[in-house]
Amino acid sequence: MKQWQRQHHNENKERINKEHKEYYEESKCRRREHNKQYRSDNKEMIIRQKKEYYEENKKAISEQHADYCIKNKLIIAERNKNRYDKNKVMYAIIGKEYRENNIELVKKRHQKYAKENKDIISVTSQRYRTRKSKLPATLTIEQWDKAKQTFNNKCAYCNRELPLAQEHFLALSSGGEYTYNNIIPSCKSCNSSKGNRDFFAWYKGYKYYNKGRETKILKYLHYNNNIQQLAFSI
Repeated sequence: MKQWQRQHHNENKERINKEHKEYYEESKCRRREHNKQYRSDNKEMIIRQKKEYYEENKKAISEQHADYCIKNKLIIAERNKNRYDKNKVMYAIIGKEYRENNIELVKKRHQKYAKENKDIISVTSQRYRTRKSKLPATLTIEQWDKAKQTFNNKCAYCNRELPLAQEHFLALSSGGEYTYNNIIPSCKSCNSSKGNRDFFAWYKGYKYYNKGRETKILKYLHYNNNIQQLAFSI
């Protein structure tokens, strides 16, 4: 930039910036209108081009989308939550209409989800039952996994490798909480045999009684002399 140009620009800086800004805004509006008109006049062609591009780059687009979702997980969750909160009634109506028009499909999806997510379903239903009794219900999937791992994915009472249920050590009817310090893995047979009975009165007379397993159960639940020592639990 020549010296006289630089001097002229410095002396008229505010006016020049204002003129540039006005020109930019005017040209932006013109471009917006032009683009809008172009899209309207070439709607079918644009849709076809987008479809062709997607088909040719489906894998790359899918990977980019997945990468974006991972990097912006919290932002997307917050955005979806805000959208749902603002449109709860609309979503409720849409959901109801969809379920009524796709009864069999929804039923199959629920059955598939329940089959593939047994632990989640179990935790949810147990929390509901416990909260109805106005008792603490804080057990998480991670804590339940830890309980199963502690007992090598076997029944804590009989040590058999069978499908496991979440057993209330202290029964719900006796005030047993649905928390990590009151839930252990149990097979359906042992769970049914124990029922609502007191562990200390039941287990020693049970056909699968084992002193070592009894000690392990009590240690895991932080019992000492038949009294739970929650003050020392982790």
